[in-house]
Amino acid sequence: MGKDIDSQEIARQLLTVISNDTMLCTPVYLEEIESEHEVETWEDAPLVYLWNEDRQTGAFSLSVNGKLVEERLETLVPREHEQFELIRDGVINAIAQTAQNSVVETCEQLGAYPSKIFGKNKDA
Repeated sequence: MGKDIDSQEIARQLLTVISNDTMLCTPVYLEEIESEHEVETWEDAPLVYLWNEDRQTGAFSLSVNGKLVEERLETLVPREHEQFELIRDGVINAIAQTAQNSVVETCEQLGAYPSKIFGKNKDA
C-alpha cells in the first residue's frame, strides 16, 4: 500500500525525536497500577512506565506506551501504511530494551529501587 519507505530510517528518526525529549523518555514509576492494561485508558500515560516492583528480588516490570508511539509515528508514516506496525513494534522494542538497561544500571549505581528513583513521590 503506498510508496516504498525506508522503515529503518523512519524508526531512527522517531527514536531520535523521543530520545531528545527528556520529559518523554524519562521512565516513571507508577505504584498504583497492577497491570499495563490499566494504563491503556489513561490520556496522559508516560511513554515508559515502571510498575510491579518486588523489593525482595529487585525485579520490576517495564512497559512502553504503544499508543503514544503510534501517535508520534503517525507524524512520519500514515497508520494505513503496510509497514506501520512493523516500524511501531521495532521502536517499542528498542525503547523497552534501552530503558530496561538504563533503569537497571541507574538502580545499581545509586543502590536504590525504581520507585525511589523514578517514582512520582521520590521518597517511596
